[in-house]
Amino acid sequence: MAKFLSEKELYPTILKNSANAKNIFWVCSPYLGLDSHEFFSQKIIETPPKDIRFVFRLNKLSVSRGEVNPHEIEYFMEHFRSSSIRTNDAFHSKIYIFDNSALVTSANLSKSAFQTNIEAGVLLQQGQAKKAKSFFESLWKISKPIRNLDGYKTAWNKAKAKRKTVENQYSKRPVTLHTRIKPWNYVANKWFMRITKKMTKKTENTIYKDTGWARKFGLIADIERKTFESLRLGDIVYIFDFTGRRKNVVKIEEARIKDKRYKETDEGNYHFIYEKIDGSTIKKNEFNQLMKKAKLGKIDEKMLDRKQANILKKAMA
Repeated sequence: MAKFLSEKELYPTILKNSANAKNIFWVCSPYLGLDSHEFFSQKIIETPPKDIRFVFRLNKLSVSRGEVNPHEIEYFMEHFRSSSIRTNDAFHSKIYIFDNSALVTSANLSKSAFQTNIEAGVLLQQGQAKKAKSFFESLWKISKPIRNLDGYKTAWNKAKAKRKTVENQYSKRPVTLHTRIKPWNYVANKWFMRITKKMTKKTENTIYKDTGWARKFGLIADIERKTFESLRLGDIVYIFDFTGRRKNVVKIEEARIKDKRYKETDEGNYHFIYEKIDGSTIKKNEFNQLMKKAKLGKIDEKMLDRKQANILKKAMA
């Protein structure tokens, strides 16, 4: 039996069905907003369904307008398989399929759609969902794989300042939320980074300019390729910086990775930016004791196990 859903019922329905999905998790949405993965249950990351597919409308125009966030696409690509995401510029359908149920709705995958807009949808069950599945499979076949997001991310970053000016005109208007999206408790990988050489201003300026990254984010350049390929957006990194003026003091930052990029420079080709969470300082002899306790030796980069991460977290206090 088909069930009509009003705007307040959409998020709870998607949350419940994504939590229970075991075999199929398919989504097509022309728009894709910031942190859209949080509209689903966190179980899709912890225990992913067997068949995961997404279709979005990814092109330079949709990105520059702020309609499709390429950083969010990268989040899906890093936590699932890159082959799970495709793009199509012609479709306008919003369909969410979970095993034997399908939600056909007016709601795009964006915060405004699920929190403030007056949207509607119809939930189809069992046999009623077959046509929706068939439609999605047809759309999937004519959609294209996504090869590289670097150009889209640069376009998004550079257009963001202009969009902010327009968004600020509307941000002063009162907004009534009919639904509140519950943030995830991230199960992020945690990393150790030792910085022993200060980056030149020339390299720093080149990276910020060519990527469009905002300077409010910290920048780490010249990491190992293996580390670069393993880093995921949202991961936590503990940065121990030896390049300060005080020779006997090490600066510590706990941070979350915002983006990463391959960009050839005289000081390496693999870089990432981060948002600071917390900061502190310790003496070098205390750092040496900390490395011994965490069994990190003289390495410069490493993914931490739980025990090591807890030790470094305590050091922030």
